[in-house]
Order: sequence, then C-alpha cells, then structure tokens
Amino acid sequence: MGFEEYQREAEPLYEYEDVVVLLKPGATELRSWLQEVLADHQLEVVDTKEISFDKEAIRAFYPHAEPQYLPGMVEHFSREPVVAVHVRGLDALRACSEIKQEVRAILEVKPPADAIHASDSIEEAKRELEVTGF
Repeated sequence: MGFEEYQREAEPLYEYEDVVVLLKPGATELRSWLQEVLADHQLEVVDTKEISFDKEAIRAFYPHAEPQYLPGMVEHFSREPVVAVHVRGLDALRACSEIKQEVRAILEVKPPADAIHASDSIEEAKRELEVTGF
C-alpha cells in the first residue's frame, strides 16, 4: 500500500466539533475570561451574541426541562441576556465541559443552580446551534 492509499484509508484521530456555550445571568461578567480560556484550549470562537431568553426560547433550548422548573428558569433568564458562544475545535465537547466546571468553581455554583451551559453531545450541539441562530 502506497502513502496515498494509506492517507485515504486513515481516519482522523479527532474531528472538529461545534459546541454552544451559554454564560447565564450572573456569569456574563466572565465573557472576556471565557474567550481567553477558549483560546488557551486552542478553540475558535466562531460567533458570540447576547440573547434574551423568553419562555418559548427556554422551552426550545431546554426541551427536556421539567414543567415545574419553567417559572424559575423564566425568572432567572429574564434578569439579563445570556452570552451565547459558538465554539469550534478539536475535542471541543470535552474542553468545554472542563471549562464549565471551572466556571462553576469560580462562581461557587452548586447544582441545581447553574451559571454556564455547554453542549453535551454533537447531536445536542447541532440542535442548540439552530435554536440560538448560529
């Protein structure tokens, strides 16, 4: 087998992944820090925007949320727009999960309260990219 055939047959070890990260109300002041940390992880910030989440947007973004939590979510998200970030890079899901844990530690946030969201899977990220308009 020649090099060209080997190259065509070899599968990449990693693929670029697209992920959505949300800095929720109470964490939006970490916007600059987040961009620096993403760069440190060699992740590209494709786009950033502020989004006001109303009840319908919350339902679209969190389709599996229990109905009893919706009023609290609406109240929380109405405090200020979220900072939505479209992130792309190698192993972005794992890196953004680690960054999410860092933010929680910095802000001393404990579940079920949360200050940051990061896509959990490629499928979820695709849906979230569509919902946020990226």
